[in-house]
Amino acid sequence: MEKNPQKASGSAALALAMAVVSLVGTYTGHSFIGIFAALFCLPFAVFGLVFSVSPRVGGGMMSIGAVILGILACLLALLSMIGVILL
Repeated sequence: MEKNPQKASGSAALALAMAVVSLVGTYTGHSFIGIFAALFCLPFAVFGLVFSVSPRVGGGMMSIGAVILGILACLLALLSMIGVILL
């Protein structure tokens, strides 16, 4: 009997990439890009986490990392936007 290998979740990979784009965008001074990417990161990370419940789909840890990075990126982008407005 042949086992089907696990396939990586595309949602989890996309969420992690968007979290990285958000952090880079925020650190380079483009806080609008940072918040925009972070807000797209979080739903994809949640979808990846839900899909990883299936034994055929992997990427659960990647989704958890994307959720953490997405929340961090969202907070940093918001702080950056507030700093730009106040200063």
